[in-house]
Amino acid sequence: MPDEKKKPRNIEELIKHFAESATADHKKNIKSYEQYLRPSNQARIERQLVHTAFEGNARGDIKGAYHRFEEQADTLYKDGKVDVKDPVKLQRAIAAYIVGYFEHAKPSVLGTLPKHLKEAVEKLKAHQEIGKEDVKSLYETLARHFDEEVGAGQIEGVQRVSGLEETIKKTLEGEEEVTPDMLKQMIYGFLEGHKKGAMARIDSAAHAAYIAHLPQGVYAAHVLEKIQKTGRKISPAKAALFHALPTATIASELHVPIAQRREDDVKYKKHGFYLPEPKERAA
Repeated sequence: MPDEKKKPRNIEELIKHFAESATADHKKNIKSYEQYLRPSNQARIERQLVHTAFEGNARGDIKGAYHRFEEQADTLYKDGKVDVKDPVKLQRAIAAYIVGYFEHAKPSVLGTLPKHLKEAVEKLKAHQEIGKEDVKSLYETLARHFDEEVGAGQIEGVQRVSGLEETIKKTLEGEEEVTPDMLKQMIYGFLEGHKKGAMARIDSAAHAAYIAHLPQGVYAAHVLEKIQKTGRKISPAKAALFHALPTATIASELHVPIAQRREDDVKYKKHGFYLPEPKERAA
């Protein structure tokens, strides 16, 4: 990972760092990947980049997705009553959530919007009036980007934001009274899933930059050596089968949990590894 002074300030810069730091040296790429996988580094990324993009920071200078949503909900429903049959206000509030994420995670997404949508973003942040069509267009455009970003519909437990106003309507329209706090509680319930999806996207980018293109034999040999250092034995026949495994399988099912010291998550048995019995060790 980069030096302290050069640490990425957001997810976009982190993914760019992966691409720029990958080299033609296979050993260096594997070392970079293992540095990325270190529990201390994973915790830093989750807290300082992912968590901040969604929930802001303690100083308050970064609001993040959820607090953008909170502010918007308070502005739109000043009387404390939410009409879930009004899609425009719901779309605007959800758009604020997405804007809050991208402005602190991948600002280039907002930077590439058409001029009229960039203006809508600025009005949204300033709590100014926005035309219904611009609200709808901004919401639908950003929702597509966001769902792809967090793997909504692909990763279990990750809620889509596309069409979320309809989900809110169906969930809450039977309530006698719907308040901004009920909306906030509902959106807050999606945060962990969205964080999980964002982290999965980062993992995928690191794998693509450092591991995916490596010669399979080089990578397989490296992971086999790590497995043998844990005390597990593997026959020549099993080693040959191991070398035939897809790189993605070797990474996700063996290398990643070994590197992160999550022993219970390593799928040894599935791939034919075992702990030697005492007599085998003695021999």
